[in-house]
Amino acid sequence: MKKSLLFFGLVILIFSSCSFEFLTGIRYVTSSFTTIDCPTEIISRAFKFAELYEKEDTVYEWGGEDPLRNTIGIDCSGLVIMCYKYAMVDTEYKLLNEDMTAQNIHDYASTKKSVGTVQKGDLVFIGPENSNKITHIGFFQKYEDNIVYILDSSSDANGVHYNTYSVESKKIKGYGRMRVKY
Repeated sequence: MKKSLLFFGLVILIFSSCSFEFLTGIRYVTSSFTTIDCPTEIISRAFKFAELYEKEDTVYEWGGEDPLRNTIGIDCSGLVIMCYKYAMVDTEYKLLNEDMTAQNIHDYASTKKSVGTVQKGDLVFIGPENSNKITHIGFFQKYEDNIVYILDSSSDANGVHYNTYSVESKKIKGYGRMRVKY
């Protein structure tokens, strides 16, 4: 009986110490990563991709994340996500999530900034005047004479276009820098 228990215990020990891949043929990769503020080179590249969408007269489509400019359409968060994805090709950086709303990007994937510290390609978060809700997002272009210049995709202009807001506009809910993993 003791030999049987010892043998059974050894068998369990051997199999439990084997990798799951050896037993099943399935390999699970767990990766660890660090999150950082997006490097300035990537931010600049993302803005350049947004400019390409604007030059191609890309139309607005709610929920759109069209990877091919001017084929289907793109919404505000889709524009931001796709441009950052393109900007990170052939780099060690990745988005934290590749399908996010403007609110999600604000809450979970950006570092808050002030209008004095944002740079071209950073993010501008927009929403209704009498609410804290984020319903829109665009790329910061510049701040000049109390005007915030952005590049976004909206239904109002039916596509990707340049837009302006007074720096004091209650629609501007904040500014941010995209967070990435590497």
